[in-house]
Amino acid sequence: MISLADNSKFFAGSAIGIACPGGFYQLADGAISLVPLTPEHRQRVMLPFTPTQQPTPMFNAFLHETFASETVGEEEQQITLVQEIAGAILLALMPKHQRPCSSTSRSAVQAKGQRNESCAIWSRTTS
Repeated sequence: MISLADNSKFFAGSAIGIACPGGFYQLADGAISLVPLTPEHRQRVMLPFTPTQQPTPMFNAFLHETFASETVGEEEQQITLVQEIAGAILLALMPKHQRPCSSTSRSAVQAKGQRNESCAIWSRTTS
């Protein structure tokens, strides 16, 4: 008989970040730092490149065109939300921030022409 080791919480305590050939970009205390990649980071996937800071004029134009609004501040809020969602997906944090949204509550709110903040797929946590 073969016995398998099981530790369902093995990845639960791992550092939040992204493994790259140049090291591990770690997110801790609201800051990003580059540290040497070690087995303790418990990373299963590594990007095949090391990120570099560079201008993104075409992407910025796309975001501006997509989220343009006459309401003051709305464009910036929409872009910030998209960036937060992209970061949560990239760092595998999205499942921690998802909440279900029932079709009944969504339909009722849409019929009234209101936004239902409690029915958002993305919710910021304050823990």
